[in-house]
Amino acid sequence: MLRPREAAERNYDRLSRWYDLIATSEEPFVEEGVRMLDPRPGEKVLEIGFGTGRTLVELARRVGESGSVCGIDLSRKMVERSRRRIESAGLGDRVALAQGDAVYLPYADRAFDALFMSFTLELFAAEDLTSVLDECLRVLSPDGRIAAVSLSKEGGPHPMRRLYEVTRRLAPRLLDCRPIYTARSLEKSGFVLTTLRTRRMWGMPVELVLAARPKLTDGTAEPPTRPGLVARE
Repeated sequence: MLRPREAAERNYDRLSRWYDLIATSEEPFVEEGVRMLDPRPGEKVLEIGFGTGRTLVELARRVGESGSVCGIDLSRKMVERSRRRIESAGLGDRVALAQGDAVYLPYADRAFDALFMSFTLELFAAEDLTSVLDECLRVLSPDGRIAAVSLSKEGGPHPMRRLYEVTRRLAPRLLDCRPIYTARSLEKSGFVLTTLRTRRMWGMPVELVLAARPKLTDGTAEPPTRPGLVARE
């Protein structure tokens, strides 16, 4: 986190009551990200940084009774609110929640078919971002895929981005997210990009990235795909 994890946890505990109102503008991008991930019946899916659990419900419905969903979030209050939401939706039997830090995911190697993150990667400091993505690679199955939705630093200077970053410095409790190079970060960690979309939120670019785990050959990961093979939309 850009500040100590304990402070970040306390902040999101405080925000949990009205977080859905704050995050309303993110919903169209989150929904598009889920469609890109395309969770299927019977799959095992992990969401990192699930907030109040709105996306967990959608993921659980998509994987069906034969599938399962896990979620991990730093905030205890977010976990509690999400658990209530999931139980109200009648999906408690297929969703398991954990409070924890994505730098150390409490899951077995190759445990998941798919992994989802929305407006979460931006919360990690650069030195932790690499560890988080390494953990994502570890817990994905050999044919696994990941969808990530994040504020983007691509496209050079932008007036709205500068305004956002100034506001974030003045009110860090409300604006934790910072623009990052999402697709580049995934590639650097060894993921193979398959789809990259760029949208705008408040005039700022948002990257929606779908990537695959490298195929395994004799226990080693294949190198990333060559430039030019990514479907950019």
